[in-house]
Parts: sequence; C-alpha cells; structure tokens
Amino acid sequence: WEKLLPGQHLSNDALSIKGDNYTLDLSPDRFPILPAADGGKILIEAGGKLSPLVKSLIQGHEPGTRIVTYTPKNRKRFFANLLSAAGFYSVEEDFTVAFGSDPKLTVTTDFKVENDANSPLQHDIYLFNSEPRSGSIPAVLADYLAGQGFKVIDFYPSGQRERPMAGSSIDVINDKEPSALADKVMSALGLGYEQEREIDLLSMREGGVALRVKADRYFEKNGERYVVSFFKGDPENYTLLRLLETERYHVIMLTPGEDFRSVAGKILSQLRLPGRYAMQNLIASSDMPYTIQMSGFMLNAPDKRGKLFLTGSSPDRLIGELLELNGYTIHDSHDAVVRK
Repeated sequence: WEKLLPGQHLSNDALSIKGDNYTLDLSPDRFPILPAADGGKILIEAGGKLSPLVKSLIQGHEPGTRIVTYTPKNRKRFFANLLSAAGFYSVEEDFTVAFGSDPKLTVTTDFKVENDANSPLQHDIYLFNSEPRSGSIPAVLADYLAGQGFKVIDFYPSGQRERPMAGSSIDVINDKEPSALADKVMSALGLGYEQEREIDLLSMREGGVALRVKADRYFEKNGERYVVSFFKGDPENYTLLRLLETERYHVIMLTPGEDFRSVAGKILSQLRLPGRYAMQNLIASSDMPYTIQMSGFMLNAPDKRGKLFLTGSSPDRLIGELLELNGYTIHDSHDAVVRK
C-alpha cells in the first residue's frame, strides 16, 4: 500500500469512537486502517466479523470511512474491492500489455493502478498480481517494464522452481544463402551429412555403363537416403536428380532466393517430421505472468529431451534472458555436423 500511495502515512492506531453514552474500540491487528487515494479512510474487516450495529456506529460517526471485507478464499476479489474503495484515478483488472511482434512478449497482471491523470507521463503506473504464481515477474522483466512506465509490485518474489522447458533448445538460423540455411538446419537436427558426395547411379558391372552423380549434400536417416541439391537452372542436373528419385533417394531441391521458412520446410517435409511454421508459444502457462511467442518450427528434440525450436528471428537480450530462465538453451551459430 505504501508503494501504491507513496508519501501517505500508514498509521497503526486503532479505530476509536466516543459517543455520548458509548465507546467503540477496534483492534488494529484485526481491523487495520489504510489511507485512500482521495483522502478518505478504509477499514479492513477481517473475516466479516463486524456486526451491522458496529458498522452503523462507525459510518454514523465517520461517514467517509469505507469498510472492505477480507476473506482468504478469494484474494483477487478482496483486492478488487479494496482498490475500488480507495478512489484511485484508474483501476483495470486483468490487464494485458504486449511488446514487439516477432518475438512477441505479452505481460498479464491481475491489476493495473494509476494514481492520477498524470501517471502515464510520470511513469507511476503500478502492476501487480494478487495470487501466487509458479513464475512471478523476474527482475530483468521488471527493469524493462520500469523503462516502459510500469512499476511492478511483487507480493511473491521469484524463488527456486522447476524450469518448465528444461532440456529444450532454440536454434536461430538467419543466414541468407540456401546452402548455409540447409547446413544449419541439418546440423540443428543432428543429421551427419556429407558434402559433394558422389553417388553411383549406374554400375559398369551391371550394364556396362557407369554414371556417377555428385550431390551437394547427402545424409541417411532411419535407413533412408537423402540428397540436398542447390539447383541453378541446369536441365541436365534436374534430370539426374529425377533419376535419383527413381532409385528411391529423397531429393530436396533448393533454389536461389529461398529463405529460412522455405528451406527448413522442405527438409522437415522430406523427413516427415511434424513441424509447421507458425507463431509458436515458447512460454505460455496460466501460472505465468508473461508469455513469449516467436515464429518458427517447434519439434521434439532429436535426443527426445524437451523441444527443439528452429527460427529465423533473433531474440533480443530481454527475450533471451527470459527464455533461458525458463530452461531454453539458445544457439545462434550452430556448429556444422559434417561427416568426412
């Protein structure tokens, strides 16, 4: 309350009323008094223990006093009633604010409070959650929000908790050339590939004709053979690639100008991996006060521990720290997995 109303004095004095023929005293431990934003006074009634007679005496003697009942079963409703009684300039429940587009950071809090009409200009908009969550607002996010004009009041500071995406990794692949993109995607998937592999398409021993085809990239997975070719308009090369397909090679043909989404999509499609390019929820939980979304492909990790996220979008420092706090490991320059 002191943070919401800086400069206001919080008194520990008990409420005491003296009438002509009665004296009424309330314990400050059970019935604390808080100052209101508009100069009034709020009496917290613990557990609804005040009788109608006592309430009538209080409000008859001090008509500006507002009585707010506290019950531990619904803390959020209590805070809603308390903030409403306090006479703040603005109170918004279930407040959400988003930053960026890709990555997109969304922060959700139970309440946003403004003291007066100048709060946005003075950077004293307050955000807080009334219920405990498994993940509160970490310091790095609170600092960022402060720079955006929001002050965080945290009843439940971050403590030790299980990181929900432990073992998951994010591979940032933002090269421009299709060949470099393909190498990074294959390396992220743990595919040991060969460069410029010569494949015997026709054997001299079998028909008296030997034909060898050079593949830009070659790898095997689950007993199947894959060829990655960077097509530049050569009709002969196109014909040879089609011959490889007749020999049950999976051919991934890439053309100049293809971007990350196209290259990764072709490789994942040939591997029959269930990945779809979309805005993916990297951090999304009803217990978390923030979410992070990024565009890319979300897959099960090759080692079956956690998730593997492939993206062409680079997270900034804030997004990166939040992702790492939640168990992600970020790779922005994956080492090539090349078989010699």
